[in-house]
Amino acid sequence: MRIGSYKWVVDFDIPLLRDYIGNWKIPILFLFQFPMEEFMNTVTDKIGEEYKQWSNYNKIFISAPTGSGKTYFILNVLLPFACSQNRKILFLVNRKILKLQLEKEISNFPFEIAKNITIETYQTLEKKYCEIKSDIRKETINIAGNTVLQYYENHDYVVCDECHYFLTDSNYNTNTGVSFRWIQEMFAHKIRIFMSATIDEIEDIINKNDKKMEHQCSQWYYKDLKYMSPLALVQQRKVVYKYNIESNYDYVSVNILENYNDLIEAVENGSKKKWMIFVDSIVYGKQLEKTLKDKLECDSIIFITTDYKKDVDGIREVDEISRESMFSKRILITTAVLDNGVNIKDLELQNIVVCADTEEQFIQMLGRKRKDGINTNLYIFKRDKVHFQRRLAMVEKVRKIAINYMKTFEKWLNGDEKYYISKEGWLIQEQHCQIMKKMAENELDYKDVMKVFWVYGGILMLNLLAYHHLEILCSYYQRIIECFSTYGDNAFLQEQLKWLGKNKKETDEVINGCMKSRLDEARENVIDAMEQNKEKEMTKEEAKAFKLSIKDELVELIRNVECPKEKLDKVKGCLKKMTE
Repeated sequence: MRIGSYKWVVDFDIPLLRDYIGNWKIPILFLFQFPMEEFMNTVTDKIGEEYKQWSNYNKIFISAPTGSGKTYFILNVLLPFACSQNRKILFLVNRKILKLQLEKEISNFPFEIAKNITIETYQTLEKKYCEIKSDIRKETINIAGNTVLQYYENHDYVVCDECHYFLTDSNYNTNTGVSFRWIQEMFAHKIRIFMSATIDEIEDIINKNDKKMEHQCSQWYYKDLKYMSPLALVQQRKVVYKYNIESNYDYVSVNILENYNDLIEAVENGSKKKWMIFVDSIVYGKQLEKTLKDKLECDSIIFITTDYKKDVDGIREVDEISRESMFSKRILITTAVLDNGVNIKDLELQNIVVCADTEEQFIQMLGRKRKDGINTNLYIFKRDKVHFQRRLAMVEKVRKIAINYMKTFEKWLNGDEKYYISKEGWLIQEQHCQIMKKMAENELDYKDVMKVFWVYGGILMLNLLAYHHLEILCSYYQRIIECFSTYGDNAFLQEQLKWLGKNKKETDEVINGCMKSRLDEARENVIDAMEQNKEKEMTKEEAKAFKLSIKDELVELIRNVECPKEKLDKVKGCLKKMTE
């Protein structure tokens, strides 16, 4: 028995599992650990018995928040049913740590059931394919028929967990297009299941890709050649099932951070319970780890990145998370290595800091902790217009590379289609040479190129998903920048609160409440400082140090004074000179 809302599940009656265990003549005892909230409005409830109707050529989308039982449904409902039908499931995940967690859970299953599921990472499939030697000019691509990947052909279901991975990871792992295409081709005639808490954008791409397969396409870049494909009838036979569960973030109390100094202060003076801090920069993550260790005089702090295997403490912490679904340190700082799929079931974790620009990142980070009936303190960053202008400039720089690359293919395709098919591989190699030349001459940056290209047979290939993701990000950043002009400095705060399902009234209450708290605190700090020093004679250096000690509080008070902007700017200028 576990404390809190976690407990061992005893006598949970799944007939197919009961039959297997019954053959061994042992009690029905399932050692699957999960929050009791998962029984409320879960994926299993939503789907009901309909999974028994799924058949070949079907496509299933499960859009549900973290903690709603997506994985539970696959392992405890669909898997036993698949076993009874002598079918196998290929379960694909996007993080090694998630693979470890699932393998640990399945190790408790009877062998007769566990043998019918294979858990693999998308990255493993991509690596196997990219290692194959080939000549693009001569080869006709056939990802589905690739001998290296033939082991997976005997599976009847493919489950694409955290399927937003194909898009959201595509600009730093440009091989995502390989696994995506392999799934689309290998399992076109089988049952495809796509699951995510943020599924909308990738769902649209999957549907468009299926539509394209109704026509003959060029081998590499899916150029639509306008005449029917033999797969057209297959596409028409597909049935789409869509299951949606709305998110509920009532358990979250929102706190606003103006900058990174606010974060340090919040950790230093806030809750003594556990903290999970997501950062968007490895450099800042390292700085934050050092700063907090110095300020708190505490070693119970760790920073985990994708390179955790190079660090003994990192290996131990990741192992703890995969085995126990909790971490041992009081403060865990991490990057995207833990933002997807990983389950943290820890009653001591009551503080989460999210540093994210997009809704997908935001929801995935927040969702790492499972609901446990205890309120969670969520800390979000305010961000300003300049931040998003910088992001937009970075994205547009890379996007321009992809646009110029594809212009050549569009030009050739406007001519004879059959001629284009015969020349596509040659064009790819020619474009590869052009890009390599530009990198050698410093016209293009290698890091920018590798945000949209993957390497196959020694040749640079454009990842169409990475290109599409850049288009999405450009539109998003442009919209957010425009929102600052319309709604003012709090535009991004309003956007984040909208992701949490807050209406306008609730959003205003959160923002005004946080701002009022900051204002009251600033006022009290200034008054206290004045009281303590009102009769003290100071040297010039002491006076300067005193002014600096209350500078931030004074800026906060000035910012909230109702007077013309020109006067405020003048006061701020004076304050700056006063503390120089």
